[in-house]
Amino acid sequence: MKRFFKTALLCIILNITLSLLSGAIMPSIFLDTVFTVAITFYCGLVPGLVVAATYNPIMTVLRSLLAGGTGTASGGIFYYDFLYALCGIFIVIVTWAFSRNKKEFYFSKSVTLLYLLIIAFLSAFISSFAASALDAFVRPLFKTHSDFSAVDYFALAFQKMKFNAFLSYLLPRIPITILDRLISTFAGFGIYRLAEKFERMVQGGKE
Repeated sequence: MKRFFKTALLCIILNITLSLLSGAIMPSIFLDTVFTVAITFYCGLVPGLVVAATYNPIMTVLRSLLAGGTGTASGGIFYYDFLYALCGIFIVIVTWAFSRNKKEFYFSKSVTLLYLLIIAFLSAFISSFAASALDAFVRPLFKTHSDFSAVDYFALAFQKMKFNAFLSYLLPRIPITILDRLISTFAGFGIYRLAEKFERMVQGGKE
């Protein structure tokens, strides 16, 4: 149990670090679920859900603190961003569902590649639909708003072309999210494989 909490906390910290770096270099790509995917491959469903459910609230508070407590247009924390944790939860469920049977997952390199692509594309579409639904139908219920993202600027352009709110958020989000999910899924899998090799080396050393 102690090891589980340490691993989950490490993954949250690494997600935050990677997200901040990505935001500084490539603002349109999130890369905030790489270690969520990695812990799901490595430890299973529950650890992945814990990391997914806690990352967004922690990151939202942290961003507010880094901005001097002005995370919203009127100052303070933009609690709506907590809800994006749902997207991470869906990503974990999809990742776990297609990787839990390791014998089938590793049947061949081609099968493994196919499963990784399925995970990337399916989680991209599900998380895109979830985030767009939140932005279109839930976000207006909040009195304050966070800083505009790349998706928001595209959404405004689509709305000016008379697209409805949901499609305005969904259409620009899909290509961005597909790229993010491809990078995050394969990177997360690579980290998981490295963690497995490291664990075997440590166990071999003890023997």
